[in-house]
Amino acid sequence: MAIRCPGSSCLDAAVLHGYRLDFTTDSGTWGGGVADVVEDGGNSVWGLLYSVTDDDLNRLDYYEGFPTKYDRIRATVEQDQGSVEDVWVYVVVDKRDFIQPSLRYLDIITSATEEFEFPAKYRQYLDSIETTES
Repeated sequence: MAIRCPGSSCLDAAVLHGYRLDFTTDSGTWGGGVADVVEDGGNSVWGLLYSVTDDDLNRLDYYEGFPTKYDRIRATVEQDQGSVEDVWVYVVVDKRDFIQPSLRYLDIITSATEEFEFPAKYRQYLDSIETTES
């Protein structure tokens, strides 16, 4: 993120309620499925909340393939300090059934969960995801 969006800063871990993490589109670069959030009232997705400049958002849009591969939605997330409203969340436009992510891709996600001490149950869930190398 620091390379792609030099004006960004990581604020902290945050949770998006009413969604679940899924891998609904593939990436040749990553060699497997890549992350998406899918509406699911009984679940939550943990992630990192960033402050970005307008230039950073434009770079992210380009990198994520906005608006054809990913779209952006406005959402409210929760942090230890309380709710943060009106944040951008990228969602896959043409969702497919689960596509196994590569171990390399999933490792990037799981390393953040350890560094930012996401809940153990969420880390266990990520550990249960089968990868293309499983």
